[in-house]
Amino acid sequence: MLRRRLIVCYILSMLLLLLTSFSCLAQKMPVPHKVEAEFPGGTSKMYMFFGKNFKYPEEAIKANVSTGPIWIQLKIDSVGKVRDIRILKSPGFGFNEECVRVIKLMPAWQPAKISGKPVSSIYKFPLQICLE
Repeated sequence: MLRRRLIVCYILSMLLLLLTSFSCLAQKMPVPHKVEAEFPGGTSKMYMFFGKNFKYPEEAIKANVSTGPIWIQLKIDSVGKVRDIRILKSPGFGFNEECVRVIKLMPAWQPAKISGKPVSSIYKFPLQICLE
């Protein structure tokens, strides 16, 4: 008798588990489609923009400093305007100020989108500048 009750409980538990699994599958929310913010023309155009507009800082030339990667973080708002420029890593020697100056010259970006709706986003990237 006890064994029969255990089997019935086991079968009911399995049915309950099965039913809840199907209801969870049916109730899953669709994953929103996200598109990241992008400089007009893409990343390669952004680096070309830096190459064209960046002036190697005099302070760095005098100190004979070459850069390691400079890490930059930008907030791109929902209309594509660059906000909140942060230099995360830099050798100093005027590179921070020059990066900020060039970023302020940038045209509006294509903002990030979630399910087709423009949203603010954070964009991080490394920059390697070489003295020629």
